[in-house]
Amino acid sequence: KDFVVFKDFNLVVEDYPNIGQFVVIMGKSGCGKSTILRYWTGLQKPTAGDIFVGGKAIAETQSMPMVFQQYSSLEWFSVLQNVALPLTLKGVSKKEANERAMEMIKVVGLEGHESKYARIPQLSGGQLQRVAIARSLVANPNMLLLDEPYGALDGFTRAKMQFFLLDLFQKSELASLNPTVVLVTHDPREAVLLGNDIYIMDADPGRIIKHIKPDLPDHRD
Repeated sequence: KDFVVFKDFNLVVEDYPNIGQFVVIMGKSGCGKSTILRYWTGLQKPTAGDIFVGGKAIAETQSMPMVFQQYSSLEWFSVLQNVALPLTLKGVSKKEANERAMEMIKVVGLEGHESKYARIPQLSGGQLQRVAIARSLVANPNMLLLDEPYGALDGFTRAKMQFFLLDLFQKSELASLNPTVVLVTHDPREAVLLGNDIYIMDADPGRIIKHIKPDLPDHRD
């Protein structure tokens, strides 16, 4: 018997130009939260159905940045090389790529660490996730996907990183970016702290069972 992860699954995330937003997808383990993000990025293809981004079917050439729970930096590259990587892959000159990467390294609070290798123990787990976020933002995407990026961190560091993320998208340096950020989590406090829209999923098959819009100001504590 085939195992059905999703059946008649529908989710529409609206983009609010020049505003940016946090969309949170919550649900218990195994309901398909991470799989939805993998469909979204094109890392995985659904057996049926379609994914549209900006009204167009997702293309294989399309790149959408995603930060994973596991550390995803290239350990043999420095922080600067890791953050510059999306630009160098697009053919941007090394000088410009490094300059833009350095600007983003400053934005995420890693100035002074740019020459270190992107691995433990040279960097902490929280710093490695900052590298991943900087790398994801350096090419100015209009969407960023986060798959439980703080799941491997201890409670104190996790809380610190949640506020870092909140502060990051209110920085003037990112004012022109305003991406739609989609975060997968199973932590209700994280969802309410960060989310403008919260979608609750259930399993067997995976589906959205509730949509919550927290009645809270953008600056939260």
